[in-house]
Amino acid sequence: MIDGLAFEAAVFEEAEPIEVERFEDLLVTEEHVLNVPTLRNPELGLLGRPDGIDMKGGVLKPIEIKSHRDVSRLDRLELAFYWLLLEPYRTIASEPAGQVLVRRDGLPVAVDAAVSPFDLDRVRELVDAVRGARRDGVIPEMCSCEVCVTRPEVFEGARDRKDIRLLWEIGPKRSRALRAVGIDSWERLLNCETAIVLEQLRENGTPISPRRLEKCQHHARSYSCDRPQLFGNEPPKGWDE
Repeated sequence: MIDGLAFEAAVFEEAEPIEVERFEDLLVTEEHVLNVPTLRNPELGLLGRPDGIDMKGGVLKPIEIKSHRDVSRLDRLELAFYWLLLEPYRTIASEPAGQVLVRRDGLPVAVDAAVSPFDLDRVRELVDAVRGARRDGVIPEMCSCEVCVTRPEVFEGARDRKDIRLLWEIGPKRSRALRAVGIDSWERLLNCETAIVLEQLRENGTPISPRRLEKCQHHARSYSCDRPQLFGNEPPKGWDE
């Protein structure tokens, strides 16, 4: 992050300053404008500040500055968000698109990027999810990101909640599927009617094999007993010595 911010600051420093009283005064220019003020889309309830805007022709394509080499999936979603943000200021209809200034050999290189309808729909979903989290709160889940694996308090919180994400091969998708049928902790997984859960998962279009569910239950039992659980073939001689 520090490296990325330093690259962004260097790009801003190289840009020629523009003096205007209002952001709206920039809408009649044909310039690429960086370091724009915070903008609002009242109709969509959006607030944000893109790194820059391509003002040419009134299309208003958002610009993002990234220190990586190629345009990523997250970059496209960010452009999609800013495309929606800029709708009230746009004076001409156009296919959604943006530009990413990536770093190659230490220098900024402009890469045009299309914004697909899927990107726009996904941004709308994420905005709704963020609003829901702010309104209702959210239960943090254990995952394999750098934060979760390096901060012990994250694991401790997940362990105290008996989070099913701690179990073998329970990722985001399977976690959501299990929560949808009422299995929100490894304790509930241990005490559930296995046949009923398997049938509910199948009806929801998220089936899991009985063998895999059984492995998850063995892992849950190891948390419950605070000791390893052996299953399957005969254990090696001396395993419990």
